[in-house]
Amino acid sequence: MDLTSPATERPADPGARQAPAWDDCPLVPAPTARRLQLGNRTVLFCEHQQQLYELNSAADAIWLALAAERSALGAARALSGQRANDEVLGFVRQAAFGWIRGGQLVPAPVLDLLGEAPNAELRLTLDEFSTRVRLYGEIDAQAIRDVFGQFEHRGAVSRTLSIAAAGGLVFMFDGHRPLGAFEDRSWIPTLKAWLTERYAESVRGAFLAHGALLSRGGKGLLITGDPGAGKTTLTVALTAAGFGYHADDIVRIGVDGRATGAPFSPAVKTGAWKLLEEIAPELSRLPSYVRSDSQDVRYLPLTPAPREPLPIAAIVLLGRQPEGEARFNGIEPLEALTTLLASAYSASHSIGADALQALASSVNRARCGRLSYSRLEPAVRVLSALCS
Repeated sequence: MDLTSPATERPADPGARQAPAWDDCPLVPAPTARRLQLGNRTVLFCEHQQQLYELNSAADAIWLALAAERSALGAARALSGQRANDEVLGFVRQAAFGWIRGGQLVPAPVLDLLGEAPNAELRLTLDEFSTRVRLYGEIDAQAIRDVFGQFEHRGAVSRTLSIAAAGGLVFMFDGHRPLGAFEDRSWIPTLKAWLTERYAESVRGAFLAHGALLSRGGKGLLITGDPGAGKTTLTVALTAAGFGYHADDIVRIGVDGRATGAPFSPAVKTGAWKLLEEIAPELSRLPSYVRSDSQDVRYLPLTPAPREPLPIAAIVLLGRQPEGEARFNGIEPLEALTTLLASAYSASHSIGADALQALASSVNRARCGRLSYSRLEPAVRVLSALCS
């Protein structure tokens, strides 16, 4: 668990320009936020982030004033006298907006929205995981369907996610727990991250590898590599070359050693937009979003191949190089296995013996190698030949 500096000591958030919208608005402490006194030091515990935020004396005074006065303007008045001066209001505003963004404070109008009937409701299902997504305010359901529509299903659900738009921000709640407030360009990536985490938590008796899964002739091609190795770009190019699309991020390997993809829409980063303009011209017309790692991405909807377990014919580790021909060089199965294990998705950060045995058997049966390449087209040719 991290011990993080208080909001008042962090650099001002670019989104603080929206803070005045909440100046005179009642702010409600989240039910999952707790102020704790430990000796002579004070911390704020955030349950959904599992973090402790240490509060210096100024931040603690602001938190207490907000809890008592319920608004940034009221807290600033209480701290500086009947008339709030601009300097105090600026500090209170920055801290309050940071806590709104982090989910420790929730504006009362947002809670009022959640008390009304939702404008729309979607149900998303992937294997064991299912969720009801309720939308409030001016949230466009189509924006969710454009990226996650392949998971829409009218079956039973195991949890509820509420999304509300208010004051230029998008607020998310996992059940009653506030997850924070996000700008227009960041809430879709946040939803993707939440769905990914909840799916990983729900999976039982299988191994989740980080990689792309494609198919040809009823057999699977599993591609993995370090960030920036070009996995997503190569995946899109291979689908244009006739490969079936199954996954770009999460590959599920069952106890029989067969692979099934989680067909999220590939997140194409800025550097690949021009590379893919001929292969996927629709990419330039899609909205761009900002992920938590500050990467600009566009989510490219690809039609998934029929979702059925595939035998893995080849496992490819990507290695980008500045120049040179594309080459596939064989590697030991152990290297392929340890690479997959190192980048795995796991809520418990562990793997069961049965799942590991199935993964090892699958790796043993596959052709394992490293693809070194500098240009996209030769890499597609090498992999196409490999899977012929």
